[in-house]
Formats: sequence, structure tokens, C-alpha cells
Amino acid sequence: MRSVPHQVVCLLGVDDGVFPRRPEPDGDNIVGDEEWIGDHDVRSEDRQLLLDAVMSARERLVVIFAGADPRSGSEIPPAVPIGELLDGLDATARTEDGEAIRSKITTRHPLQPFDASNFAPGGLGSQERFSFDRASLRAARAAAQRPPSGRTGLRPQTFAGMG
Repeated sequence: MRSVPHQVVCLLGVDDGVFPRRPEPDGDNIVGDEEWIGDHDVRSEDRQLLLDAVMSARERLVVIFAGADPRSGSEIPPAVPIGELLDGLDATARTEDGEAIRSKITTRHPLQPFDASNFAPGGLGSQERFSFDRASLRAARAAAQRPPSGRTGLRPQTFAGMG
């Protein structure tokens, strides 16, 4: 189904270090110790599969990668081929106000499901709320409440329009 057109194509887990694949050396394969012209190249094949997937998307292309370290929250780059795709888009298109197109087509999602931006209309780039998980909404409301006097904590936030 590589070159069959699809309305929506979703690519999940396209993280740096995971994509493109890096084949593990096989200790029993002495032929694999040396690379020869014409040998099977898994990394090039993965890049070709990415190109096939991008070209087969007709309406939407959704690419999901980590983007942030789960412990520190610091930004981590996407896989090299995804970064190259974004660089190519930035070089060929701009937003109406002249910014790089990457700023318009990428969405940074919060690490925790109870983050207030998941429940704020327009918080993650759409007119609607991103999440409708009631348990996470209760957790977001609890995290936003003022702590008892004398304690420090999170600032209160409003959750307008949420039931």
C-alpha cells in the first residue's frame, strides 16, 4: 500500500534515534562486517518509505514524534528526515505574517494529560478543546486551585466553558 493515495496518513513514533532504523550488527554474520556497493541499506529504505508516505497523503499528513524529553521537558529534535522535511517546507513556504511555515503546522502538546491547555478552547491550535477526559479535567482543576494559606503552589487558572 506504499504508493496508494490515502486521505489521511499518520506516522507515529518518528523519533530521532528510532527512525530511520539502525540495524544491529549480527555477531554470526561475518559478511555484514564490511559494507559493499549494492548491499541492502535499511536507513535508505526507511527514508524512501517516508517519502512514499508523504506523497500518498492527499488531505492530511500527521507526523508524531516526542519533541521533548519526558524528564526535563527540554526540546529534542525530530528524526533527521522529519527535520529535513520541515526545513524544506520552511524554505518553500511562509505564513501570512512572514514566519516559517513550521510555526503554523506543528503543535507542541503538553507532557501531562491534566495540563490546562488540553481543556482550554484554542489551547492546542483548534477552536475546540483538545481533551474531554473528565478525570484529567478534575486533576487540572485541582492543580489550579489555591493552596491553603502559608503554602506555595501553582497559580489559579480559569477553565471557562468546561462542564
